[in-house]
Amino acid sequence: MRSLDLIWRDIRYAARAMGNNLGVAVLAIVSLGFGIGMTSATVSVMYALMLKALPVPQPDQLVEVTPPDPPDVQSYSVWKQFGGWQDIFSDVFAYNWASTEFKVSKEGGAEQPISGLYVTGDFFATLGVPVTVGRALQNSDDSPGAVPVCVISYSFWQRQYRQSHDALRRTIILDGHPFQVVGVAPKGFFGVVVGEKPPDIFMPLEMQRMYRDYPGFSNGLVTVAIPTLDQGATWLQIVARLKPGVSVTKANARLQILGSNIHRVLAPRLESARQPLPPRILVARPIPNGISTMRFYYGNTVLLLMTMAGVALLIVCANLGYLLLARATKRQSEIATRLALGATRSQLIQQLLTESIVLSLAGAIVGFVIAHWASRVVIRVISNPILDLSWDPKLVMFAVGITFLPAVLFGLAPALRATHLQLYSAMNHGFSLGRRRDRLSNALLIAAQVALSMALLISAGLLTRTVQALLAKDPGYEPKGVLIAQTTLNQTGEDPQRQASLGNELLNGFRSLPGVISASWTASASKSTLPHVVIRQPEGLERRLASYRFFISSDYFQTRRTPTRSGRDFNNNDNQTSPAVAIVSEMAARTFFPGLNPIGLRYQEDDGENKGQENIVEVVGVVKDIEYRTPNYGPLPVVYRPVFQCSVCSPNTRYEVRFAGSMPEIIQRLKSAAASIDPGLTFQFRSLADERNNSIQTNRAIALLATMFGLFTGLLVMIGVYGLTSYTTSQRTREIALRMALGAQRHNVVQMILGETMTMVFIGIALGVVAGLGAAYALRELLWGVTPTDPLTFVSAASLILLISGIACLRPARHASQADPLVALRFE
Repeated sequence: MRSLDLIWRDIRYAARAMGNNLGVAVLAIVSLGFGIGMTSATVSVMYALMLKALPVPQPDQLVEVTPPDPPDVQSYSVWKQFGGWQDIFSDVFAYNWASTEFKVSKEGGAEQPISGLYVTGDFFATLGVPVTVGRALQNSDDSPGAVPVCVISYSFWQRQYRQSHDALRRTIILDGHPFQVVGVAPKGFFGVVVGEKPPDIFMPLEMQRMYRDYPGFSNGLVTVAIPTLDQGATWLQIVARLKPGVSVTKANARLQILGSNIHRVLAPRLESARQPLPPRILVARPIPNGISTMRFYYGNTVLLLMTMAGVALLIVCANLGYLLLARATKRQSEIATRLALGATRSQLIQQLLTESIVLSLAGAIVGFVIAHWASRVVIRVISNPILDLSWDPKLVMFAVGITFLPAVLFGLAPALRATHLQLYSAMNHGFSLGRRRDRLSNALLIAAQVALSMALLISAGLLTRTVQALLAKDPGYEPKGVLIAQTTLNQTGEDPQRQASLGNELLNGFRSLPGVISASWTASASKSTLPHVVIRQPEGLERRLASYRFFISSDYFQTRRTPTRSGRDFNNNDNQTSPAVAIVSEMAARTFFPGLNPIGLRYQEDDGENKGQENIVEVVGVVKDIEYRTPNYGPLPVVYRPVFQCSVCSPNTRYEVRFAGSMPEIIQRLKSAAASIDPGLTFQFRSLADERNNSIQTNRAIALLATMFGLFTGLLVMIGVYGLTSYTTSQRTREIALRMALGAQRHNVVQMILGETMTMVFIGIALGVVAGLGAAYALRELLWGVTPTDPLTFVSAASLILLISGIACLRPARHASQADPLVALRFE
């Protein structure tokens, strides 16, 4: 009890001490809170994305069966060969590598888009996940002729059925096909894919056979159709659970035999279908943390932000240490008096450490509030992945460590130094000359802080300059004033002619609306592979080149205000009965016909649907390159074909409307016009300008966060230089007074202190340039339109550091110049 009383007494004294120095306390708490908060935020996102175990029983037994090199996907025929290999795996399942978008409605309800995932019957059994209501999918559900059933997600159960158990007796109409709901997945269950939007519905893989035209999948550039189960296309990923006692090494040894058997069985069958199968090499890759493409794309970005946050926290701790040391120097008389009255040094160290811990706890409270907000910001930086940011024991241990470790880092050294003093001199307010060793360590600390801050400012400047360059890049079109309306034109299996007629009717209806300047219709082929352009050489050779192909209506380039370089635009005469024509981008013209005028030239189009017939296309126009992806990737070779010459187009389509007036009014007019043509159509609207801005949203967010870190560390440098200069001058008060007694003027003292401090700042800037160059080259994959040695960025960072450092050390220098020489001589 006595020890608890002593601790409570120290806490109350620490609170009073903070209240007596409220400005310093608030500054310390806010800066510490920002450092702890940003570090916690980035660590929690990194942990959720990279390290957190899947919420399933014994996730360390899960492995992905995959080729050793990308792509890590398999065909349906390969999957069917896994049935007899139960000596190493207790269960195996397969699933489509990407969720598929569907339109769904309850009985008699309005349609809404949802995401679905095709899985095999052992999906839930392999993961060991029980359903909340009903039953899981079974192998009998994943067989030819089975009744179409599905398991819905917990969130979909809440939204659509308000957690009613009657959902098990309901039928979901999925793209026009009925599915019986048999179960509800557990709350928070997302499968094995981390970071992606969780599926709303899980369906047996065999149910794909119910669709004559398969649901489309969009990668943001083209929309393709998921192939049938009987094709050789690789769209499946295979996950297995190892049997108890079976190691990954043993599983890999057995998979070598399985790979050879698969090749021996399937190779003759696929070669007869002109789908040659290369030798199969399969490996088992442990996936206790799940599967995620987000790790590949954004893992380094999160690591970069976490490093910046850690550097900022380190500078915070150093600054607070010297702020507390400067404050303890002013309390030397109090400390000496307490020592003289019988207090032990250990008791005083405990008291000073308690003050540091109280300060750190207050900073941690602020920090965790900031972390809650900042983690959402970091998630937006990496394209809004769906991550589980809930805390587990590992994150709790990290939180405890990041709360108390700073207290030790910035509290222990000041406590030890403050209690090591001469009683007589301290009790009589003696003046110190300051030890040369202490002054050297202080100077080195200033240089180190400046160097670290300089590196962060350079990184932030380069990333900001990248965003400026991306925004300044001409995208090949005018995005302002264009509205995108996206929809699915028909239900699966309907006549393609009906789809074309409906699309044209909508286009004409939109063009006739008040406020519409121009409108266009864009579609893509339903084939899942990119078409090849076959160029025949005079000597009889052929060049086969991959291209991106869009089917567009007339006025597409007029709506986008993309200039035509040569030739003509499409017109209403370019249809199924007219010769095949194309407009190519400048990049495509240079790639397909180097050094030639492409107008009037012909090429053969091979998209896998020619069925032995030559599809000869004539080039009738060349247009300016359009950026369809992030500008730092450069233009693509794009071929534009008339939308009415698309034999089998995907039902997923979009209209682009250039308008004048209010966007909400135009949207309402478009909805009314579409409803009068087909009431069952649903549209998603967004502006073309937003689409362009979203293409560089990640770059913009990274630059913003890096700038925040850079400016924050710049503020920390100001605080650090001020604190260190104040502490150093307080230690040299006697020396300065003696100098003034011997004839030095106040401006001489100010110049001396400014000169010594700014010398170390210049040394720090020089070191920061070297560190900044290393950081710039580490960031080079994120840079575009700016070199890692951009002079403007380096000069701007150095100028900012010089400005804030000069301001920070001016006040302590002027205060030190006011020392009274008579007081110093009296103590001599």
